[in-house]
Amino acid sequence: MQLFKAILLAYVFYFRKDSSKDKSVPVNNNVGPTTNTNEDGAITNNWVLNQEIHRPKNLSNSRLKRVADMANLTELKAILTPILVPRVAGTPGNEAVRNHIIGRLQSLPGWHIESHSFTDTAPHPFRETNFTNIIATHNINAPRRLVLACHHDSKYMEPDTTGKMFVGATDSAVPCAMLIHLAENLHSYIASKSLDFSVSFVFTSGVKILHLIPVPFPNHWHKLTDDESNLHYPTIMNLQKIVQAFVAEYMRLDV
Repeated sequence: MQLFKAILLAYVFYFRKDSSKDKSVPVNNNVGPTTNTNEDGAITNNWVLNQEIHRPKNLSNSRLKRVADMANLTELKAILTPILVPRVAGTPGNEAVRNHIIGRLQSLPGWHIESHSFTDTAPHPFRETNFTNIIATHNINAPRRLVLACHHDSKYMEPDTTGKMFVGATDSAVPCAMLIHLAENLHSYIASKSLDFSVSFVFTSGVKILHLIPVPFPNHWHKLTDDESNLHYPTIMNLQKIVQAFVAEYMRLDV
């Protein structure tokens, strides 16, 4: 678990300039939005500087436990079950999963949900295929965002002789369910926080993203056996708690 947390933190901070090497950038542990004046004399948020000086908020052990306790296996499974179906891009299964994801997120007030559709050439046996990304953002006018992403479609694989099809439980039905569960658990805290940055959850289709995955890869990765029977829910819940704690600290939520 410590290795996974280290990888997750390294991923988020990799794209940030190390402000400790730039003596002209002040460190502000309070992370209040800074302002500057544009050419017309109007005061504007300096989002670049705010990005440089942003620091996560270290939560106490009691607050970390509170965040961890928000993870609920029954609720996670209720989100996950409708996603555990073949959902290759351009198929009815994919559309049903998209509607499920959008429906859960639309139930949260204050979230902006948009879909980005495009057509591209898919591997055999498909040709031109319709793909759709889902982007859910709280406080869409915030100049900066923390983005967490996973892909909601499943890889196409030939069924076996019994007709069993690939459902991609770890790849990536579970990550989709985890992000939705996270949004529902932390929604009220995100909504009550006045921030110059916010959070977006991106559910991609046909788009390559950076994977956070254990080494070695799971034994059932890219196999028809990647189904619910081979999920290890204690590990999934541990990862859910870690990601929730990371978001709460990075966004400096008052949990």
